[in-house]
Amino acid sequence: MNEFKKSLRRTGCITGLVVMAHLVVFQLLSGILMVVMIMALDILGLMQLEAAILYIASDAAMLISGVIYLVFYLINRKAISESSPQKGKIKLASIIKCIIIILGVNAFLSAVNTIFSAVTGLSLTIPSVSAEGTNPWLLLVTVAVFPAVVEELIFRGVIYRYLRQHGTVFAAISSSLIFGLIHLNILQFLFAFAMGLVLCHIYERSGKLRYAMLLHFINNSIMVLANVLPVEAGIIIIIECIAGIIAFVCGAVYLVIGKRRQGWILYSNSESSGLWRKCRYFFTSVPMLLLVLLCVTICVFVMFI
Repeated sequence: MNEFKKSLRRTGCITGLVVMAHLVVFQLLSGILMVVMIMALDILGLMQLEAAILYIASDAAMLISGVIYLVFYLINRKAISESSPQKGKIKLASIIKCIIIILGVNAFLSAVNTIFSAVTGLSLTIPSVSAEGTNPWLLLVTVAVFPAVVEELIFRGVIYRYLRQHGTVFAAISSSLIFGLIHLNILQFLFAFAMGLVLCHIYERSGKLRYAMLLHFINNSIMVLANVLPVEAGIIIIIECIAGIIAFVCGAVYLVIGKRRQGWILYSNSESSGLWRKCRYFFTSVPMLLLVLLCVTICVFVMFI
């Protein structure tokens, strides 16, 4: 038991330190690059490109700070490689099901945020930056393609595989919680956590990271379309609310009368009985506690700014 606890605590310490270091470096680099690029645009008289620069600065900061995960991967290469999911076949129907779940959860949470904002005057997320006038192809690369590739390499390709040595269920939940926390706002935390579980599932079933990247890309590209297409914000809100209600009803019906499906990662592994102890030992390590406290504090702060 002591060795079991020490192993989880040690994993929590290492993971917490790595993620916190990346988060701090990423935020600092994002701010610095943003200021430098905006100053350059001001000098050149190209302030109409400011929205695009914000995305470019964020992607550049993610790429540079991602070296931390590269070093972490190289140090733990053997353990991560040995914990990789086995390659398998996955049907198109399963991929479509995952896409529907992701988009359904996204629509439902957007509807919840709309209602919450109307009632309280607060928002569960950060106000989006207007991308009006920005080249749609540039938006597609910076908002959909780059995050889909880099974030999947980090969170499913490195963190999930590293944590998988303690079990697939534990790895899926823990890596998805971390994935949600680093988004630093409540709405995206909830959505990224749910999407992370789906992406871990598709990666576990197929053993191929490209399927997780594809689903991630499809989700992010929807946001690009919402900015590019000439659709009024009010219409988008109505569509989100309707889609959210439909997603909620379908999910409720599935839970009440649907049969439990085999093969989903959260229901297919017998080690889930010790899940609570694993999560408790992992998340109560000092670095993980600090990471959670930091992210939760920022999430609450963002809601009131």
